[in-house]
Amino acid sequence: MYLCDMNDKEKDIEKQIEDLHRIAVEHGFKNYYEYEVACHKEEERKNVALLDNYHKLLREDSQLHRTAKILCKIGHRYKDIIEEKSYNSILSILDKVSLPEGVSLGVRDGDMRKNANHIPSIVNDMHVSLYQSWEDTCKLFLSLPDGRVEDNIFSKLIVENSLVGAWQALLLRHTHYLVPRFSSGFEYGSFVLNINDAISLKEEYPQLYDQPLKRNNSSFMKSLRYLKERYFNRAKLPDCSIKAVSNKDHNFISFCLFLSEYGLSRRTYDIIIQDSKVQSLSLIKEELIQSHSTVLQF
Repeated sequence: MYLCDMNDKEKDIEKQIEDLHRIAVEHGFKNYYEYEVACHKEEERKNVALLDNYHKLLREDSQLHRTAKILCKIGHRYKDIIEEKSYNSILSILDKVSLPEGVSLGVRDGDMRKNANHIPSIVNDMHVSLYQSWEDTCKLFLSLPDGRVEDNIFSKLIVENSLVGAWQALLLRHTHYLVPRFSSGFEYGSFVLNINDAISLKEEYPQLYDQPLKRNNSSFMKSLRYLKERYFNRAKLPDCSIKAVSNKDHNFISFCLFLSEYGLSRRTYDIIIQDSKVQSLSLIKEELIQSHSTVLQF
């Protein structure tokens, strides 16, 4: 196809292909595919090195349990705030993050209701706005002083370089999972931060339970069933606790996330904070604990 025969979209795609080819050649590769494969292998190598460092720090940290309890408490409170749609309380809960003067945090609420009202309010001397639309997921955005909207909230977000600050940034990053989404049906996500969350998850989804001893409803059998559900199932539950350690600018946080359309997985992140800004928020490992197709038979 000649350039003169292309429309603007086709020209743009052609230019992108040329740019990718040029990048590959500059790095000594024949084509962009080979360059992309090499980049992927390099990223995997870096992630393995980061995970090795993370596990080394875990072995050396004696404050893991105390840190996990602090982060778990914040995570539960944030989950409640989002599920209650108390969006004006977001910045009051996340005390290690803030915004510059004149910049406000907004929420596009994916509750499938059309409500185009822009509702401003003030939290901790900062403006917070709520905008509801037809979108099927929850999105955070920034309203800038000049009237522009910025989708990348980390471009302006001021974050304390600590495990608590990194965790609060990570909570913002995962907000959209906590609001029911509509795809082929309503889909639900939840943080699973300790063993009690895992038990509650199985209670909320009855199909996740083994259902033994149904034929006899005597008080003895009911007690036995209760013990099995509370003790034996508890013993088989995976370790869903938060694990968090830091090393200079690197904050490693690992936690479990349940998605109704996917299953229960453990995600491990490396969050780099420099000059009070999130420079990098990288998923270095995701491990599927149990897929939804096998209904979490722990």
